Amino acid sequence: MRAFYRCCRIPRSIGFGVQSPFAYDFVTKIVHDKAIYLAYGKLLGKYPTAKEVEVKLRQLLWRVCHWRQPSSVVVALDDAEAYAAYCQEAIPTAKVVVCCGVDACEDTATPDLLVLSASVDAYNQYDRFAAHATPSSVLFVLGIHATPTSLACWKRMVADDRSRVSFDFLEGGVIFFDKKYHKAHYNIHL
Repeated sequence: MRAFYRCCRIPRSIGFGVQSPFAYDFVTKIVHDKAIYLAYGKLLGKYPTAKEVEVKLRQLLWRVCHWRQPSSVVVALDDAEAYAAYCQEAIPTAKVVVCCGVDACEDTATPDLLVLSASVDAYNQYDRFAAHATPSSVLFVLGIHATPTSLACWKRMVADDRSRVSFDFLEGGVIFFDKKYHKAHYNIHL
């Protein structure tokens, strides 16, 4: 079934059907950037993983961080160390805070970029983040199709009026909050 979904996403993954200039640039220049960065080899050696999709998501997070240049990043995952290292490598001057789980981040200042896993409690963290989101804020969500609960959480985030442009990669997703963009949702192959 996943193979069918991937095949349906192929045309949009190379930019067809993506009308917004912002979304088109994001898909073609960030999501499908095929450049080999030196940081990838360094980080892959430090954080080896058997799953190719995890490597793709970490490298996408690195590219998003490198592109948006957030000054503060919060990684609220159970296995946050590798994702935090990719963020720190992309922007050495950024303040990267690691939290084990969503509830551990309640006292943290509102970051420019939040990385979390879709779950029942993730919507509460999203709600706090979206309430203070600026036009440069980015939400990076992992595991959005892992369970029916995580998919429902992701759909609530995308449907929320505060989120503007969202991208669904099956394994993860990205939400932007800049109000100058029309609300849009894209299903893209990573």
